[in-house]
Amino acid sequence: MNRQLLKSLAAGSLLPVIVEAQTTDFTDGGHLFTDPDPNPTTDSFISNVDNWDNGLPAGDTSGTITIDAKYSSNVTKSNYHIVQTDGELKRASGIGAFDLRNSSSYVLDGTDAKTFGRGIRPFNSIFILKDGLADLTENSADTAIPDPEGGAIVMYGGAMNIGKHFLVGEGDLFIYGGSLSIPKDLGTRNFDPGGDLYINGGTVTAQYLTFGSSSLDVIFGGTTAGTVTVENFGGGRHNPNHIDIDYLPGTGMSLALTIPVEQGGPDNNNKLGWWNSGETTGQEWAQALWESDRLKYNGQTQTDLAGLTWAQAQTDLGDGSFFVFDSPSDTLSLTTGGGATVSSDFKVLFIGDDAEGVPFTSSVNNSINYRVFFDEPVNASTIDTGDFENAGTATISVDSVTATSDPSIFKVAVSTSSEGTVQLQVKSTNDIQDASGNGVDPDSNITDFDSIIVDLTPPLLVDVDRVGQGSDPTSIEVGDSLTFDFYFDEAIDFSTIDIADFENGAALSPAGITIDDVDNVFNQPVRVRVIYTATSSGILTPGISQGAVIADTQGNEVDTSVAIPGDFSVIVVPAWEDTYPQITNETGSGATARAAINDGGTAFYVVLANDADAPTSAQVVAGTDSTDSPALASGSIALAATVEGSDAFSGLAANTDYDVWFVAQDDDASPKLQEEPVLVELTTTSGGGSPYETWATGGELFGDDENGDGISNGLAFLLGAASATDDVADLLPTVSESGGDLVLTFSMLNAASRGGASLSTQHSGDLGASDAWDAAGNEETVPETSGTVGVVTFSVSVNAGNSNLNDVVATIPGSEGSGGSLFGRLSASE
Repeated sequence: MNRQLLKSLAAGSLLPVIVEAQTTDFTDGGHLFTDPDPNPTTDSFISNVDNWDNGLPAGDTSGTITIDAKYSSNVTKSNYHIVQTDGELKRASGIGAFDLRNSSSYVLDGTDAKTFGRGIRPFNSIFILKDGLADLTENSADTAIPDPEGGAIVMYGGAMNIGKHFLVGEGDLFIYGGSLSIPKDLGTRNFDPGGDLYINGGTVTAQYLTFGSSSLDVIFGGTTAGTVTVENFGGGRHNPNHIDIDYLPGTGMSLALTIPVEQGGPDNNNKLGWWNSGETTGQEWAQALWESDRLKYNGQTQTDLAGLTWAQAQTDLGDGSFFVFDSPSDTLSLTTGGGATVSSDFKVLFIGDDAEGVPFTSSVNNSINYRVFFDEPVNASTIDTGDFENAGTATISVDSVTATSDPSIFKVAVSTSSEGTVQLQVKSTNDIQDASGNGVDPDSNITDFDSIIVDLTPPLLVDVDRVGQGSDPTSIEVGDSLTFDFYFDEAIDFSTIDIADFENGAALSPAGITIDDVDNVFNQPVRVRVIYTATSSGILTPGISQGAVIADTQGNEVDTSVAIPGDFSVIVVPAWEDTYPQITNETGSGATARAAINDGGTAFYVVLANDADAPTSAQVVAGTDSTDSPALASGSIALAATVEGSDAFSGLAANTDYDVWFVAQDDDASPKLQEEPVLVELTTTSGGGSPYETWATGGELFGDDENGDGISNGLAFLLGAASATDDVADLLPTVSESGGDLVLTFSMLNAASRGGASLSTQHSGDLGASDAWDAAGNEETVPETSGTVGVVTFSVSVNAGNSNLNDVVATIPGSEGSGGSLFGRLSASE
């Protein structure tokens, strides 16, 4: 609400006959609260559309309550317009105050009309008490006009009882009559901007009059007699330096302090009195305030009145008026002289619009409906569209001005035809008059508290930034999660955002991704945070999907007729599987390189001298060291996703330390190479290697099957094959039966020839289905000499043709079988 508007309001008077005669009946195209709903969970609630005869009293419609009703403080009353002429309106659920939001209005106007609850708070809205009882004492709750929304509470009559504090945050309190009872502070805190108190009549009692903000003014106006009675100035966050009291000509109001204390209080948050500590004067409060320019007459201080002394101010303030201070009761009033000019202009209390929280679409023909509240009835023949204008920048048309059944309230319809801001304003040259021909104060020029933005421009994506891990990363690995912030050129409506609105916008070789989360960042409305996870290698360019629906707070949508890629990309490369890369099968001259990655591709390795400078990824691929000289050994391993591959290398010195560097890339047409190689340490053995390593001249792995004949390389070695590529069918055991026992006959390398490798017999009654081959008692290592091991009897002799071989006959008892079946086989290990 415009501060200039409200400061000028108190200068006028409200004629008593107007207050007595003025009644309200919001049946102008409005709705009646009938409460026919039998549902006990919604019965009697004003927020239940079924309890009204023609829909909720919201927007451009109004509603009248004449019977008992309920409200929930958990349900927002947005743009409601209600008058209550009878019955009781009570809080039935929720723990908060009765909140009026988004230009709502609530008028209590009936001798028997009552409202009960935990305070009332008009957020850019207005509460008007004309007659009846507003009992807001439940749970000793505060009543407040909140910051920063603003709003107004107006009293013409009736009674209002507050539960604890009455705090004026940024709106204003107007009192023309009735009684207001406050057990604690009336005023504002130091952390609120501070509205104003316009007291033109009535009876007000409070413990303290609290000036926590320098912008709070207490203005006594009107012509009706009334009193404000408080113990003292003070209360929570009171600052004596902020006291500002103004008596206007003609006012019949008096201010009385029942326990006046010049200074005091237990701490800085609860100062009492009209002077700070150390500044006591011994003066009575009225004189102290006058002589420090904190008490005014008609907006003028002692300084403005050429240093008029307090004694002179009690004789003549320049127009025949003078202050009257009664010392025994510490009460200050004003006697108005014949030369004083008492304003007869009437004022505007509040202008509310129905566009609060309602986004405009991309059409210039937007309608806004206003309600203009005057402090007395208006001559309807004197008010028309020419009395209003836009204080903002948009081009508007004031389409109509419509009277309601309350002659002090008018509806004004406006349409917009361009972008900009809209704030309805009463022209300074308006022709509006009251019933007696008095005009609106020419200094009022009041505007709607809201500045409504008419925005017809779609939002634009202006930047995409990666969060953390460096501002310009070269690459990341498959499985990594990345967080990106999308920045728009204006505030975004986050209710329109979801995961499907974002994608990988890479045009070539796009990496696979999932989008895990989309969220607001630190309540920054232009910033959308999106978390991506790479699922395969390629290029990742964070972007907005074609057809995504992302709108600004006015409903304009981002143009997504084509996808919108971000302005940078990240390379996604394969990642090593757990425990890879590895070096195994170390010998006196080499070892085996093993690799596995989470995507299809190729691993490369180079073997360098111990502690040599690290090569680059490209040098590993090229098979060179950091100086581009050939490595001691190098190779590549073709890999399927998650499947191990290996490559044996040799040509190294025995008992020596080496560095083996690995790097991997995917199998894309334009391969994505890991940014940094990985080091694995290698120490060769003392020389010669194991018998198997000497036999496996190509570095074949013990458990592999080099020639694909179904016989592992290690078993072929133990059975005496010449190499890993030899056909060993003739070396396999012969099988026979002897007295129901199973007999395996074969030759194998002796201990001196096989080193640490060993051969075992395994047997099962059902091919391992339930009787496992390697279960306890089913697997026995072949001994070097004849004897019984477990249940197996071994006959061992030196082979007549090859002293490196032993001839073995292994007899497995038939009792080891199952259902008349017994199976046997050989198993090699190292």
